Amino acid sequence: MAEAAHIFIMNYSNSGLVVFGTAVNVRPLSITTGSNFDAREHNADLAQALVKVKEILRGNLSAKQVSVFFYNSSDIAFEQSPKLKVGDTGVYFLKKFRQGPATLNLRGYGPLEKGDFLPIESVEQLQRIKKMIVTSYSYDNATE
Repeated sequence: MAEAAHIFIMNYSNSGLVVFGTAVNVRPLSITTGSNFDAREHNADLAQALVKVKEILRGNLSAKQVSVFFYNSSDIAFEQSPKLKVGDTGVYFLKKFRQGPATLNLRGYGPLEKGDFLPIESVEQLQRIKKMIVTSYSYDNATE
């Protein structure tokens, strides 16, 4: 449980947009030969997920959905990156997309790195931790 809390705190402060949502569409991206992605020694297998936003936890977003890029490769260079699937619900810690040639016109957030997606199970753990802390704090103050 402590690991989930640590991931949340670290990634929250480093992200421009933090949302609670569900991946509703996932698709691989076809990167044409000659792009920066093809020149890499390791194949990133870049993919795109459309995440339906249920709640904005940090930042501003006018749309109800957000485009999120992630590495779908099992290559050692990308093995710790979250591999999104349709239905993945949780907290997404997002940064503006920062890679790729301008000719690809990729707009959205990502690519996701380790810890940039916290699944619902971990969110529920955080809620239990918060409840335990509040209960403990209330009990400590009542006994003083």
